[in-house]
Amino acid sequence: MSRVFAVPAATPDAAVTQFLDRLRFETDVSDVHADLTAGVPDLVVVDSRGDAAWEQGRLPGAVHLPTARIAEEAAVTVPPTARVVTYC
Repeated sequence: MSRVFAVPAATPDAAVTQFLDRLRFETDVSDVHADLTAGVPDLVVVDSRGDAAWEQGRLPGAVHLPTARIAEEAAVTVPPTARVVTYC
């Protein structure tokens, strides 16, 4: 039995509610791009991918903070007043 098909599809109304609720707490790449282009202050993009992925390419201006190091380094790497967007 498929694990994907074991989960029933949402009704259209439930799907709209789900996606609107997500947008209350999440953003998308076009929003991030617009803010970075506009130079919005206090916006920090944290790239939590590993070293190999970081070396393959990254967002200009992003801070590299792999997931395993977030707990020990975030307080000294990310200003406390920053709005943080994570990328992984």
